[in-house]
Amino acid sequence: MNDFNAWFTMFTLCLAPLVSHIALGLPKTVVMEPSADSADSDRPSKSSYPPWTERITLFNPVTIVWRYYAIAYFRLRNRSWDTVELAAVNAAFWDPTTRRWDGTEATLLSARNYLTGPPETSYLKIISGSTLATVVLTLQGVQAIFFMISTLSVSSLHTFPDGLPYIFMPIGLLGLLRLPAAAWVSNEWGYDFSNSKIEKAQAESLRFRNEIPNRASRVSRKPVPGQYMALKMRELPDTEQDVVPARPTERRQKLLDIGDWKCHVYRTWRIVSVVALSTLGVIDLAVTLTPLST
Repeated sequence: MNDFNAWFTMFTLCLAPLVSHIALGLPKTVVMEPSADSADSDRPSKSSYPPWTERITLFNPVTIVWRYYAIAYFRLRNRSWDTVELAAVNAAFWDPTTRRWDGTEATLLSARNYLTGPPETSYLKIISGSTLATVVLTLQGVQAIFFMISTLSVSSLHTFPDGLPYIFMPIGLLGLLRLPAAAWVSNEWGYDFSNSKIEKAQAESLRFRNEIPNRASRVSRKPVPGQYMALKMRELPDTEQDVVPARPTERRQKLLDIGDWKCHVYRTWRIVSVVALSTLGVIDLAVTLTPLST
């Protein structure tokens, strides 16, 4: 009879690739706006947040892989990439009005108006948790490839080793799909869609402009547009022409057309990589379920 410590060790090794892939790939949830019954509060009510039936979809390994695809694809198409775009493409926006996840281009472009904690840079910092996550997932993917090659050298039937510790080892291959988007995967940002915070920021911005004569003399006295009310003071525009934010249509024109050859190449590569991984899974499952001939 096996010792309990051995069982715990095997279960730990078994779940490590799955837990790492999910925990290190989950996006942060952002509630887009407070509900009507919480308009006067500092935060949305509990009913505004996504239910567990919606949250559980984010824990799907395929959903996480699709997130990596979306990040790299949006970065490829964006001609004016900055810290605001980095935060928007990494967020999982929940619309409490429609009760659904919203990842449309219009939402990604308009969310820049509510960013309160922008990242320090428009790309991943070397010293960060996201970098460590990428290293861990990459090593797990390399380990899965190593075991697959070593098993094929012994037997041409199985692509992955058998046994409890290796059940979720193929999940490690999904970590390699993070590499194309690794430079732009980050959770170091924050949004605020609260009405009270917007009004407070508006009052502080107006007071800031009125208390500094030199700044007020070269800045328009007109109220700052509501789109900037959730931004930090240091992010407020300095000139009148900068006060008017770019319209979503103007921002959308800076996106590379989906018919461009770069987009076709990226989508082709993505389809090929997903089909290849799926084929490995189907082959391994078929071999496992098919009785071996003697």
